[in-house]
Amino acid sequence: MQFDTDDLVTMSTERLELLVMHEMAHVLGLNATVWALNGVVEGASAGKSDYTRYVGEDGLAAYNIESGRAADSIMLEDEGGAGTRGTHWNEETFLGSYSDKGNPELMTGWLSGA
Repeated sequence: MQFDTDDLVTMSTERLELLVMHEMAHVLGLNATVWALNGVVEGASAGKSDYTRYVGEDGLAAYNIESGRAADSIMLEDEGGAGTRGTHWNEETFLGSYSDKGNPELMTGWLSGA
């Protein structure tokens, strides 16, 4: 993992820990390359090659337990550049479930707050 040292000096310890955990999760397999190899993503946004839905059985089961839903897919991010769009959970999906409780979903594409 590589981090931009100019950004690191402006981050609180809490934000830095979240950033490191987020990037570690990508290294451990929460990323579009592994998802595609395992066939757990579907769809494409506006003719681009970016996936739009995660349909992996185990991840979906965990999501449904945590959210109390019976979803058949989890929306992937449809905004941002190539490193964000289709490679993170959709920010709008998780707003209201975790973010408003001060516990943002780790695998959305944006880290907000101080």
